[in-house]
Amino acid sequence: MNALRKSRDELHAKLTAANPEHAALRKQIAAKQKILGSIRSDAEKRIRAKDIYKNAEQRRHDARRAFDQAGHNCRHPADDAPKTEEMAKLDVRIAKLQDEADRLRTAALKAAHVLGDNPHPGAEEAELWDHQQNLKHHTTADWDTRTREEVEGRVTPTFKEWLPRVRGY
Repeated sequence: MNALRKSRDELHAKLTAANPEHAALRKQIAAKQKILGSIRSDAEKRIRAKDIYKNAEQRRHDARRAFDQAGHNCRHPADDAPKTEEMAKLDVRIAKLQDEADRLRTAALKAAHVLGDNPHPGAEEAELWDHQQNLKHHTTADWDTRTREEVEGRVTPTFKEWLPRVRGY
């Protein structure tokens, strides 16, 4: 392997000496590979951010479910009855779960790069946000009613008879 590497390096040195533009081309390739590497790492970060958002969303959902379950367990038939020690513990647990759910929601929104309140809660919100940012609105309209064949001058006699019947002109 060492002999092959040495031979490869010698051939590479001869190639560079014989073709001076080869070194410049290698530098251009390295620069473009660096740009591609940064683009790839940005894409991987966005993919990981979506995964983080989905995981945080699932944890928030689990915390909310635990909160709801604790609320159902805490209900007492007589609302004006004095609270027991167990009910007080459940109230404290509910408050903690609610805080945890709010904290997870905030972390999920930050990970998805969504600022402010989340208008579309759910696991696919980050995808929706990306989609909305990339929408392109067309500002012109092409009102030419002619078919491609008419524009290119390839209209057959049968087609010439068919068009007035269908379009009316």
